[in-house]
Amino acid sequence: MAKYTNVGELQKWVSIDYLEDGDSELLGLILDASESRIEIAIQQSFTEFVDEDEKLNPALVAAILMLGATMYANREAVAYTNTTAVPYNVGYMISPFIKH
Repeated sequence: MAKYTNVGELQKWVSIDYLEDGDSELLGLILDASESRIEIAIQQSFTEFVDEDEKLNPALVAAILMLGATMYANREAVAYTNTTAVPYNVGYMISPFIKH
């Protein structure tokens, strides 16, 4: 289960008005994967970036939700159109946190 984000936040981020059977589990899985991948990408534990209230840095939360939204919108392994990276995307959000 995602520790720093929740299904309600992702639901709002991707503008889902209501959840059908199984949607909560799918969104939870996507958040788990998003948190895991971003933690791996920055090569540090998220615990380095939490405040005294156990809240993760907002830029990392936004990156998790952004990656989750992308994963939700693109659930297939292939795209049938040309894709273009959006400026100020996940990479931009996590770049200050990457341990070199």
